[in-house]
This record gives sequence, C-alpha cells and structure tokens, in this order.
Amino acid sequence: RVDGEEVAFAAGEPLHTENSYKYAPEEFQAKAESAGFERVALWQDDRRYFMVYLLRVVAQAARLRANLPSVDHGLVDGLKRSGRP
Repeated sequence: RVDGEEVAFAAGEPLHTENSYKYAPEEFQAKAESAGFERVALWQDDRRYFMVYLLRVVAQAARLRANLPSVDHGLVDGLKRSGRP
C-alpha cells in the first residue's frame, strides 16, 4: 500500500528505483534554489561522499504574490510557514 492505495506489480515487471548524480553540496543547492526550493537540512558523511537534502518549495508563495495582487499576504505567509501547499 502507498498512501492507502493498493499498488500491484506484474511478475517480472521492471522497477526503476533510483537515479544517482554526483554534485558538490554547493552545486546541488544552487540547482535546487534555481528550481524554486530552499534547503531545510543537509546531512552528509565526514568525507562529503554522501549527502541527503531536505528541501521545501518556496516558489509557490512567490507565484501567488505575483499572480494574485489582492491575496492576503498574511495568509500566504502562514501557509508557507506551515509547509502546506
């Protein structure tokens, strides 16, 4: 089950499980920021060989402000802080 929904796979069905890309932390963060994300947390090993980023979307609130001039900015900021879309 995924999010309460049954997911079935056929016998022998190929599954793509991951993509692996190699970036320095600063390079990946720049890519994430240019795509509308901000870093919440970063975990990495001592040698910086492996890292896991926790990112959050920041572009949605900016789009709301740009496209809906009459929007209640306090409400938009509250939604942004809550992490809700």
